[in-house]
Amino acid sequence: MKNLPTIEELISFLKDNLRIIILSIVTCLMLFIAGVGYTTFTNDKVENELQNTNEEDNLLSDIDNTIPIEEQLKPEEIEVIVDKLQEDGVEFSFYLEKESADPFQSTTLLKEILTSPSVIQIVEEETNVKIEPNPEVAVNVDLNSSNLLMTITIGTGDAEKNKALADAYFNIVSEEQHEFFDNKVVYTVSQPEPVDSNVTEGENSDNSSVVQGVNGVSYTQLIILAIGVGVFGAMLGILISIAKSLFRKEVTEIYGFAIKDDDQVINISNLKYSAKSESSKQLVHTIVHPSEKVKLILSEEKLGEEIISYLQKETRVETRTKNIQLDKYDEIIFISQSIIEVDPKVAINEIVFICKKNHTSKKWYETQRKLIETYNAAIKVILL
Repeated sequence: MKNLPTIEELISFLKDNLRIIILSIVTCLMLFIAGVGYTTFTNDKVENELQNTNEEDNLLSDIDNTIPIEEQLKPEEIEVIVDKLQEDGVEFSFYLEKESADPFQSTTLLKEILTSPSVIQIVEEETNVKIEPNPEVAVNVDLNSSNLLMTITIGTGDAEKNKALADAYFNIVSEEQHEFFDNKVVYTVSQPEPVDSNVTEGENSDNSSVVQGVNGVSYTQLIILAIGVGVFGAMLGILISIAKSLFRKEVTEIYGFAIKDDDQVINISNLKYSAKSESSKQLVHTIVHPSEKVKLILSEEKLGEEIISYLQKETRVETRTKNIQLDKYDEIIFISQSIIEVDPKVAINEIVFICKKNHTSKKWYETQRKLIETYNAAIKVILL
């Protein structure tokens, strides 16, 4: 737990990397908007091309019933065909319950049953109507997630054929004529009737079994998706910032300064001062308290003259450790850039590291910590 950053440090870290986070959010939102725009443009373009060139008929005539429709056409082409065929579609709704009294909700499985060769043969023989252009396109099974009602829609492009086929399918479902219904109970809700053109697909169904994304996306859903993309962008920006911090050569707020449990890490980099002298006084106060007989300040960068001046007002300050008679002083502070410059005979009570955020190198700090492992001295790290 000793290396975990505090809430204040995390907030400061986010502020320092706000530019990266905002850039990540904007980039993700731009990609999302571009994706939505491209999808809308592509769908409109395909639909317009099909309407203008009668390519619908060509697509329908090229469909091979022995190959899954998804392997023959693009999703947007399937969407256009389904929309066209179901303009005069006929539908009916029912509730399907399993033997365990739980609702049956698999539209994909039910559609596979309804478009199986045996069922298609029964329907076509009863109605004397061939299911065209392809059962996978003409027969659609939807599930309403709010009330768990299933809706079967028949769309062949011909209203009379749709009605005849829908009646045949209704008889199979309501009379449970297939072995699939042996361990299930069917509750019919509506008779076969033309699809209400004033009701949108999104209101009729939440889960199309023809192709994912056939139903349109509402503005509310787009807003929710955009918010989700924004949150994802923020998280991505934070991860990028963390990775950048981990791989950079200089220390940051989330760097693990504490190595031992009793190491003291003081972060004063976020304190606000009205004058530069105040920050120097705060640093000096943090260094000298609590008082110790002998302190050693290690700093990769030389301390400013103002800081040294304030230190000298508090106690004796030396930049060399050799030939110093410690008995003459109640307290003394040595300043150095490296522990190897310190006389090993000097008994040091506290070692104070002065680290500057985004400036002090990790290599210098880690090297100094390695070299002082044999010292029996308290460790204090001050982050500026």
